[in-house]
Amino acid sequence: MEQKRPRWVDKPEFEWTPEAPLGADAEIPAPHAHFSPANANPAPGRQKHGLARSLVFTALGWIIARAWRLEKLSAGFGARLALPAIAPRLAVGLAQGLMLLILLHLRDTAFLPAGLTGGMIMAASLAPLLLIQGLGRIPASALAVWTGSSALGLALLGAYHHWRIGGADAGHSSLWLAALTSVFLFIGQCLLLGHARGRREPLPYTAFYEASWRLAAETGLCGALALAVWSVWMLGMEAFAPAGLHPLLSRLDIVAVTLSLALAAQLRPGPLLHLLKRAAVIFLAASLPLLIPATAGILLFVFFGGWRPPFLLSFALGTSLLLAINGSYRSGHEWRPQWRRHGEFIAAFLLLPLASLAAMALHARTAEFGFTAPRVIALAATLVLAAYALAYTGTALISLGGGRWMERIEIANLLMAFVVLSVTLLLASPLGDPVRLAVAEQNWRAAHTAPERFDFGYLRQSGLRFGHAALDAMVHQTRDPALARGAFLALVAAPAGGAALPSEIGANIRVMTPGALLPSTLLAQDWREAGPMVPPCLLTARLSCDAYFVDLNRDGLHEIILAYGNDASWWAAVMRQTDRGWTLAGTIAPPPHSGTLAALRAGAFTLADPLPGWRELMVNGKRLAVSPIAHAAPAQGGPP
Repeated sequence: MEQKRPRWVDKPEFEWTPEAPLGADAEIPAPHAHFSPANANPAPGRQKHGLARSLVFTALGWIIARAWRLEKLSAGFGARLALPAIAPRLAVGLAQGLMLLILLHLRDTAFLPAGLTGGMIMAASLAPLLLIQGLGRIPASALAVWTGSSALGLALLGAYHHWRIGGADAGHSSLWLAALTSVFLFIGQCLLLGHARGRREPLPYTAFYEASWRLAAETGLCGALALAVWSVWMLGMEAFAPAGLHPLLSRLDIVAVTLSLALAAQLRPGPLLHLLKRAAVIFLAASLPLLIPATAGILLFVFFGGWRPPFLLSFALGTSLLLAINGSYRSGHEWRPQWRRHGEFIAAFLLLPLASLAAMALHARTAEFGFTAPRVIALAATLVLAAYALAYTGTALISLGGGRWMERIEIANLLMAFVVLSVTLLLASPLGDPVRLAVAEQNWRAAHTAPERFDFGYLRQSGLRFGHAALDAMVHQTRDPALARGAFLALVAAPAGGAALPSEIGANIRVMTPGALLPSTLLAQDWREAGPMVPPCLLTARLSCDAYFVDLNRDGLHEIILAYGNDASWWAAVMRQTDRGWTLAGTIAPPPHSGTLAALRAGAFTLADPLPGWRELMVNGKRLAVSPIAHAAPAQGGPP
């Protein structure tokens, strides 16, 4: 049954019992009081004065009760300043700062293997924070096991992250890993705090609710204080630090930040944390009546207007509704007005359509461009949102049968906490590494997509070690020359800062024909819009080519063969001069056998004239034919 809303007069501070209760037949010893029927009912003025006195005494009682509570809170806050309570946290914070200083110095000096140092830095950055926050709030044995296992897992994860980078630019991969790790540690700490608090409270879900929201508020407070300390420290160092300061001393801001985090975790003001938590849940509950019509309007546009909202909009609305439902429900044991209960019920049914829209938007994106690491994480987040939607829809349906309104949300939240823990652990581990999964999907996609539509740059720039391995396999194992060429160019041609000068391009083209010179018109021509088969040495100064001057169309003028690649896989383009300037006339596909590029560089090749048209190259007994480009002018002597 729904609990009744408590009246203001039923609060504990108004509970009062007189020392000597008066009996029903007690006599009033007042000889001077003259009782008469005239004064049996007081005058209206006296009733007003009596009501005013009652209100005044009530207000004074409320103020005295609040003052007594604040005095108890201040006494508790003063107890937090005791040295035995604060000393362990400050010691852990100081040790954490000094350990990070030493590890960063070892990383810079390469004293230890980089993978080992990276894992230790990751463990030293996050694991002590669990210990600092849990001291005195989580049983010592459980806190020790949780902190130790987290430190070991973080060290292994940091070493694996260093290995998977493999010298490449990590980009946003490190940020995603830090976010996943933070979510896992936050939920794990909340579960331990709620379990420890539940031993002292008769309502288990209330303990988890209070622990999670207070930890969120405490994390925000500690982060704000640490950011303020770091900002002040950096401003002071910039203004007063002497020149030539030792690198270790210049990094003392790390120690200041870790000590500020330890101090903030110890001196966290209870009333301020309660105020922040209360403000957050009130804001979320108040946003529920606004989110419901906004979501309903979007759904109407989708079903009747054919509009497909983007993924971020659908997912953000679903997450906001999820938080608003929990902000309205809170611990579930306090009175809630009708608009909040009905809002929770309606919002529970809106989660599933939003999760479906997010899934459709993500599918449309991945069907066209394939998976990337952020899209893998988005897929996991969409599945989690769908699981929440199903659980909350079932909770709303069960509420129709009686009992406390939306009561099953408590079981759903506890179960989903373990689901989110499992998903984040899987994504952060090597088994479900989003980068590795995205590269595997892109590798499969390469075999089913035209090379000109495939994004080789993603594997080169964001695929980390896995992307480089996939590109290398495409170069040496694929039978598609265009796919192998795109993979080779992605491997060896780093993105240039701008257009290369003709002199820079000419310096990277090796002329293999004795006595020949590269024409300046070839180097000065803009090749950026000439198509995907243009030799890369004409576009960037970072990749070289070999130039061979031969007459392939028997017109008395030399064409230029620009060959690039390695002996295992190489390609060539035939450049021909016309009245309109130089043009890409044809290409030479790589031969199926190795050794031909070395023979070509040694000059061990001849020209063959089997048919009218383009001549063929005879290299190591292999016949290499020219594949004409459709837009190029036909070769002299060839078919019209």
